[in-house]
Amino acid sequence: MNFYQFRELRETLKFRVIIIALCVHLSIWLLAVAFSSWTAVNVIFDSLDEELETQAGFVEFSSRQFIQFVGSLDLEFDGELLQKSLSVTETLDWRGNPMMLWNVNRMLIFRTANAPDFNPPAAEGFSDESIVQNGQNTRWRIFYRKIDNISWVAVGADTREVRQAAIQVGLKALYPMVLIVPLTIFGIYWSTARGLKPIAKLAAEVGSRSPTSLEPVDTTGIHDELKPLINALNRLLQQLSGALENEHRFTANAAHELQTPLTAIKSEVQMRQRGVSDPEIAGMLESIGSRVDRAVHTVRQLLTLARLESHDALLEMTRIDLHALVQGVLADHAHTALEHGLDIQFPEDLQWLVRGQGDSLKIMANNLIANAFRYTPEGGKVVIRCEPHLGGTRFCVSNDCDSMTADQRAKLVDRFYRSPGTNSPGAGLGLSIVQRIAAVHGATLSVGSWREEQGLSVIIDFS
Repeated sequence: MNFYQFRELRETLKFRVIIIALCVHLSIWLLAVAFSSWTAVNVIFDSLDEELETQAGFVEFSSRQFIQFVGSLDLEFDGELLQKSLSVTETLDWRGNPMMLWNVNRMLIFRTANAPDFNPPAAEGFSDESIVQNGQNTRWRIFYRKIDNISWVAVGADTREVRQAAIQVGLKALYPMVLIVPLTIFGIYWSTARGLKPIAKLAAEVGSRSPTSLEPVDTTGIHDELKPLINALNRLLQQLSGALENEHRFTANAAHELQTPLTAIKSEVQMRQRGVSDPEIAGMLESIGSRVDRAVHTVRQLLTLARLESHDALLEMTRIDLHALVQGVLADHAHTALEHGLDIQFPEDLQWLVRGQGDSLKIMANNLIANAFRYTPEGGKVVIRCEPHLGGTRFCVSNDCDSMTADQRAKLVDRFYRSPGTNSPGAGLGLSIVQRIAAVHGATLSVGSWREEQGLSVIIDFS
């Protein structure tokens, strides 16, 4: 994955959900590890306290037993006698934790060889002390106990080993994360992708619709979280459908209403032409007639476009021989080709099968051929061909014409656009109609140059 792919991924909802879920999961895991470590440390220290308390209890028990023994011999128990008894303990190799013993006046009377300088006892119980031992500052856990108002005993332990054991417990708790983190990332990614599948499915369904398919999206089986979005989309589609329908109805009605007066004007001009002998007036009437013809052509193109864009215009698709259809259109425009001396290249005895609707494909071919004949100069060439292309069929009409820039060619499909300097009659709607027909048939229209930028090629790719 390169930088640009990663940047695109960062802008997706999937990436956001994965990061949030991963952060939450890892935070919970770290909290669990911290709690487990804290619990383990407490358990370790509780065990240490229990051990120190047990050893102090053993010393207390031994001391009481010794006192009772001395009492049974009718001997007086004093500090010297206690000192001797402790030396016996030392001789027997005391293997417990470091221990110190004071008399009731807190004067040291005994210490084991491994015991540092514990602070004199102040009260019974546990104490955490910092003791300098061998030039190092160490931390000790010490338990103090008073024995029958005769002596004080202190048993302690260096907590370094305890702390190291606690650290080891924490590290061992973190070791599984090396395996768990990758598995967690994979699990979150997989579950997020699966959870977002309904959104991808909805996007594919909406994206596969044609521009005129404005029916509401079916909410059957849709998750509750997506229903508000779909309901809002359906309301928008309904409003858009109504607006487009009103626009198409207005265009169709306006064009239809214009046909009647234009036809009347054309008839009136033709009648006046028959009774006029003055050449100047005759030329003026002919100019008016040509402009009326152009207006009639524009109105018819608008009517065609309105019918094609109507929400109710559902085309029944069948297998059509495009070659035979184009051959018929060429016959209708043969007189134009003869008048301008055009060189028409059109293969004979072929079959160009496409899936479509015959009437609309005829309108498409008529507009393409009429445009090619209209804008090709005297003696120019027009080439009509069809060939397989990427598993579909490519239909192409190419003709000689003045050179155009790429920006001018791109604007040819805009409604009412005409190239600068064009004097040929036309409304600038021909390629708009062709593009609409191509879209209805699931085809794509592209406009390119031909013969070293001196011509134009209109290409329609049928799937």
